[in-house]
Amino acid sequence: MKMKLLASAAIAASLAFGAAADIKEKKFDNPHPKADKPEKHIADKHDFEHLFTGVDHYDVQEARIRQGDEHAPARRNKAEIDQTYSSEGLAQIAQDGSRNGAWITQIDGGSYYFYDATNIAVVDQDGRKNFADVTQKHIDYGYGYNETNLVEIHQVSSHYNYGPNYAEANQFGANNDILISQDSTGYYGGYNTAIATQKGYGHSSNIEQNGTNNSANTFQSDARNTSTVVQTGYGYENSAWVKQTGYRNNSMLSQDGEGNWADVVQSGDRNMSVIDQEGYFNDAYVNQSGYRNLAKVGQEGAGNSAAVNQSSDYNTALVLQDGYDNEAYVDQYYNDAQLAVVVQYGSANYAAINQ
Repeated sequence: MKMKLLASAAIAASLAFGAAADIKEKKFDNPHPKADKPEKHIADKHDFEHLFTGVDHYDVQEARIRQGDEHAPARRNKAEIDQTYSSEGLAQIAQDGSRNGAWITQIDGGSYYFYDATNIAVVDQDGRKNFADVTQKHIDYGYGYNETNLVEIHQVSSHYNYGPNYAEANQFGANNDILISQDSTGYYGGYNTAIATQKGYGHSSNIEQNGTNNSANTFQSDARNTSTVVQTGYGYENSAWVKQTGYRNNSMLSQDGEGNWADVVQSGDRNMSVIDQEGYFNDAYVNQSGYRNLAKVGQEGAGNSAAVNQSSDYNTALVLQDGYDNEAYVDQYYNDAQLAVVVQYGSANYAAINQ
């Protein structure tokens, strides 16, 4: 039975994924990995042009690398793009085969002439043992609010291919967007690992993982943070961490199957967190501090455990657990508009609320 607690969370989820949709509209390749190999093309100059309307093109660095294709996949693909001192860095790496490795580095010049600097990096990998590492940096660390950092990493291990898929994106500056999608649903399954780090002003991070042994880690620092992590597939050892500090914090986590564990730490200003875990070794932890705190935890079946810590201001906590070794703790501190609701069905229920 799908938990009714998460019906309202679906609205928040749709808003969070709306941010991802804005990124996907900018994508010049197939945005979704599939079990079948997606249609791909190496981008040309015209694919980039509509992304940069209204921006001076006096110093553009554009690089595209294609290794292998679905008809002739290659082995041990390695590709690296290094773009520095440009007002616009445009980079795409597309790899089809096995043991794919991709590195992209984009750094602007950090002076007045780079005030509107825009970095876009896309990595598309199809095969087994995919590795991608992207770093984008504005030297002024985000004080030029017209800057843009955009990273998209898509990794597919389909059919008889298997992982591990590893993706890491690091952004420093303003208007940071990261979208990582990993699909490891081949015959042998696989391992998905995604790491997203954002520092500066204006963050959006979206991680979508499908397969087994998923692990996602998001760190966002200072101003307008949002984070979405979705892990689905046929299970085991799912885990996710989100850490957000400063201003408009927002996080949504959803995990589907077996050894789930979720950890969200939010600090400062407009905090919100929604966690949905459906199955087996569920464990959830949310720590929120300051201003509009809201935490929703749902969990369904097996060794459920939940802990919510909220501190001051508009605290609200909802915990629903449906079956077996349930435990729930809610701590709300130092008054303000506190509310805590815990609902548990079946087996060894235990609940503690400290306000």
